Amino acid sequence: MIGGSGTVIIGDTHTPAPFIPITPLNINKAPYSGRFLLIDQATGKPVAGRKVKVWSSDGWSAISMTDAQGMTSWVNHDTPASIHIDLVQEDEA
Repeated sequence: MIGGSGTVIIGDTHTPAPFIPITPLNINKAPYSGRFLLIDQATGKPVAGRKVKVWSSDGWSAISMTDAQGMTSWVNHDTPASIHIDLVQEDEA
C-alpha cells in the first residue's frame, strides 16, 4: 500500500477475484421438457384459459389449462417421445 485514508486505498498491486461461472438454472429435472403456446388461427393471438389434453407417444397424458399467456403446463420426460395436444371440449374430462 502506498497511501490512503478511511475507505480509499491507494496502492500499486491488484488481486482480482477468481472467476466462477454461473451454474445454469434447470427448473426441470427431466432431460426432455417443454411447454407449448396455444394460438388462435383466426386471430393469431394466444388462447388463455383453454382446456387441452397433452399426451405422448409412450402413453403418458394429462389434462391442462392454458395460462394467461396461452401456455400449457410443463411436460417433463426422461426419454424422448412425440408430444401431441388436443383441445378438450367443455363436456369432456
